[in-house]
Amino acid sequence: MDIKYSLKNDEYIDFNIKYILNSKIIRKFFYIQKVSLAVAFSGILYLFYKTYKPSILFIMSIFCLVYIGGSVLEAFIISYLLKRKLKENIVNDKRILGDKNLRFLDDGIHEISENSDYLVKWKYVRNLEVVEEYIFITTDLNKGYIIPKKDIENIDELVDKVNKHKRKKGGNNELRED
Repeated sequence: MDIKYSLKNDEYIDFNIKYILNSKIIRKFFYIQKVSLAVAFSGILYLFYKTYKPSILFIMSIFCLVYIGGSVLEAFIISYLLKRKLKENIVNDKRILGDKNLRFLDDGIHEISENSDYLVKWKYVRNLEVVEEYIFITTDLNKGYIIPKKDIENIDELVDKVNKHKRKKGGNNELRED
């Protein structure tokens, strides 16, 4: 199975934002942050209520507006900051961006590009994830493949092939040749 694709700067940034925002660790962080913010804000509103004696409806409406507005604003700010940081760090890096050809062979994934001709053996392939319009294949070699779905003819075949060969959980994590 061969896949020819081109990864552009915007696609790389888009993938990373989606991958980071959908990761379990980040979602857990946002959940903890929202709960602790709600508790802290409730305490402040309680002090405001005790001091100034406004109606409870007024206090709840302030709470809802600030909490919902903060959540929406937080998503935009984080996306903006991530995009800006990624643009600073990855400026037309030929190792990541550009035209690639991946060949899925019996002994591994063969990457052919302008700057490399590299074979990743199946024992180093860790995982395959589908992140919206991208397929992400991670390896133990500090290398990963971001493949736009639009460039894959048969996604099910790719998923089956990688899942069939990838290193199983709890398998050998050492990076050495047999």
